[in-house]
Amino acid sequence: ELRIRTITSSAQDAIIMMGPQGEITFWNTASERIFGYTQKEALGKKLHEWIASPDHMHAYGLSTKEFKDSGTGPLVGKTFDMITHRKDKTEIQIQLSLSSVLIKDEWNAIGIVRDITESRRMEKALKESELGLVTAQEIAHIGNWELDLKTKTLTASKEAYKIYGIPYEPKPMPIKTMRQVILKEHHPRLDTALAALINDNTPYEIEFELINKETKEHRFVHSRAVRICDEDGHPIKITGTLQDITNKTNTERTLKESEEKYRTLYSAMDQGLAFYEVVFNRLGQPVDYIIIDINDSYTRLFGFKKDEVVGRSLKKLFPNLETYWFDEYKKVVLSGQSSYFENYYAMKDRIYSTYTYRIKPNQFAALITDITDRKKNDEHILRLSYYDHLTGLYNRRFFEEELKRLDVERNLPLTIVMGDVNGLKIINDSFGHDFGDSLLIKIVEAIKKGCRQDEIIARLGGDEFIILLPKTDEATAEKIVKRIHKYISEEKIGNLELSISFGYSTKHRITETVSDTFKNAENQMYRHKLSDRSSARNKTISLIMNTLFEKNKREAIHSQRVSEVCRDIATAMGFTKESIEQIASTGLIHDIGKIGIHESILNSTKRLTDDEWRQVKEHPEIGYRILSSSLEFAEIAEDVLEHHERWDGKGYPRGLSGKKISLNARIICLADAYDAMISERPYKLLLSKQEAIEEIRYYSGKQFDPEIAEVFIEKVLKRQL
Repeated sequence: ELRIRTITSSAQDAIIMMGPQGEITFWNTASERIFGYTQKEALGKKLHEWIASPDHMHAYGLSTKEFKDSGTGPLVGKTFDMITHRKDKTEIQIQLSLSSVLIKDEWNAIGIVRDITESRRMEKALKESELGLVTAQEIAHIGNWELDLKTKTLTASKEAYKIYGIPYEPKPMPIKTMRQVILKEHHPRLDTALAALINDNTPYEIEFELINKETKEHRFVHSRAVRICDEDGHPIKITGTLQDITNKTNTERTLKESEEKYRTLYSAMDQGLAFYEVVFNRLGQPVDYIIIDINDSYTRLFGFKKDEVVGRSLKKLFPNLETYWFDEYKKVVLSGQSSYFENYYAMKDRIYSTYTYRIKPNQFAALITDITDRKKNDEHILRLSYYDHLTGLYNRRFFEEELKRLDVERNLPLTIVMGDVNGLKIINDSFGHDFGDSLLIKIVEAIKKGCRQDEIIARLGGDEFIILLPKTDEATAEKIVKRIHKYISEEKIGNLELSISFGYSTKHRITETVSDTFKNAENQMYRHKLSDRSSARNKTISLIMNTLFEKNKREAIHSQRVSEVCRDIATAMGFTKESIEQIASTGLIHDIGKIGIHESILNSTKRLTDDEWRQVKEHPEIGYRILSSSLEFAEIAEDVLEHHERWDGKGYPRGLSGKKISLNARIICLADAYDAMISERPYKLLLSKQEAIEEIRYYSGKQFDPEIAEVFIEKVLKRQL
């Protein structure tokens, strides 16, 4: 009984054990799935009064005495179908097999239940649609066949024709007539076996699959054959038999699969299974447990050999076992109720889950599973769900849950500190996200150093951080923020100074809402950010340009000359002093987007490949993203974006034409091109000023604004000749 209970608890079919009066004593997991009732709800109920139809209940009820006395009855040893209902009142059709087993001089019943609702529904649908295959099993018949090796014709019996599903013909037929119904993947095996029989008299016995031509069924066929030779020993005929073994094959396959499944399940079971005999004291209280049997997994879990364990008491075998285990075992023994618990075993530094159930008053079983790795995985999943993967801080989800937990009167005053990193978007666009991530990690290190050890720090988003300070007033919060600023001011990444704006707010009374506290901290943070970010972003822009110039000295000279040419053109066109300075500044940083281009391309002495040129052409858009993120530079961001557009609309990145291109961008376009003309490059010769004038005239109205080109030639270049 014990082994049956253990194995069947993992079965796919419902397996139910009933006592002599029909009361349910075992209810496996599949029973819960099929009927919808938990084990707790099922134990003690009488199956025949609970789920059976009236007819079956009557038959079973009448046989109670007969079953109790001899383990027999009208339903015992039979398999039958019946209709019943699940707990949720839905109708199901089940197949029930009842058998009896004698346990301690009492007859118990074992019921195996399979839910056949879906299979019966499908059978009915197939029959109704006349698309179902013939399901009645037929007795296998033997068919005979004979192959004439000279004529290559086949003579076969009626049974052979029936197996193949071909109309019977008493005369010889071409071999291909029968061969055509055999699945093509079997042809090579059949050919090889037949050739071996003909040439070497190798025994011919083979199984193959065909599709019955009449019924369209897949059938499995077994064939034996011998060769017949003439007086000189030359093969002249092959004669053989055919037998339809479909039913036998399917049955064997099902049995084999079932056998292999349960054998594998039992032998590969990770759970350790142990059976115990209870040692009682004079008062009837359990005081120890003798191990009477274990499975192989138990020895793997605890490192014992079976002969070292069986017959020994639990206390002697595990002298340092936590008392929690003994307490749980005692509950099972005294109450008779199954128990599940998880506990840490220090001697092995492992965590085990234990499912225990009583077999009889003085015996019980324990199914033990090592769940250490699962627990670690759960912790990892929990960390992923509550922690930011980059910084290791708590994430928004954790913060929101923790804020609810902390929002109680005993934690007042409760202060919320919010921080926002200045210029992170510019840094990411300019130096890449790896650089930006390094900056964030530096910021986090400074925040941690400035905070007390038990304070909750979370990353809300890309550049936003929050600190929860229970039992903390404004004065203490201000000291913490100043400490963080001090540590941040001491950190740099390369030449870049770190910058973050903070704001904080404190909840003093329980009647105040924590959402208002959060909003107040956020508003204060944004007020500080308005004053902080201008300086931070200006420093960042300067750092970007300096970095670009360090990557490519030629870019520094080029940018300075473009700035001067822009100043000359703007002056010649009568711009105001302020406008002249603005376009000169724009000319100086017009190629800021090249910070995103690899320096090997910028410093290349060869003509660029198509892919390299495609990367270079992205620099106006990169520059636009960098500058548009700053209010101070947003006004000139469009000029930088458009400085490679052409008057005729053939430029990039947007293909603008004429006066749809900003005036400053048209000036920068000309100044940029002019400097390229008069500057020596590895792959082109420089032009003289006179040659440059001719080049500008040629492209006037094509690449360049004709009015600006005329002003530049007449009022700037010719005066310099």
